[in-house]
Amino acid sequence: MITVRTKEKSEPFRFTSEFAIVKIKINADKTVSGQIGLAEFKNARLEKNYGLPWAKVVSPVYIIKCGSIGKIFSNDPLGQKKVEIWFAPINSDGNSDSGLRYTQGGAQFPMAHLLFMKVKNK
Repeated sequence: MITVRTKEKSEPFRFTSEFAIVKIKINADKTVSGQIGLAEFKNARLEKNYGLPWAKVVSPVYIIKCGSIGKIFSNDPLGQKKVEIWFAPINSDGNSDSGLRYTQGGAQFPMAHLLFMKVKNK
């Protein structure tokens, strides 16, 4: 389930949610391409996140800065939005417990919890 948050000037936040599949392909040179629901992204990079040394919360180990993407699902109220995937290391089961964040204008809104499963190239 992915949630998109919108806000008009003096109005409260509005939330629109729908199920969508997220796929990413990480290449040997750390470039990343993928799909978030209906939206595709290319030429993103897998970057190490060093976090803030004084922070007491766990930071993601890697960040995929997807950039500006289009509508994630048909009734997505935002035609364009900047997002990042906060990517955790792949565990012994071949999974990554990660998250999708809306990052436009300095926001850090968590849009979805993502569970990636590692698959081999075909």
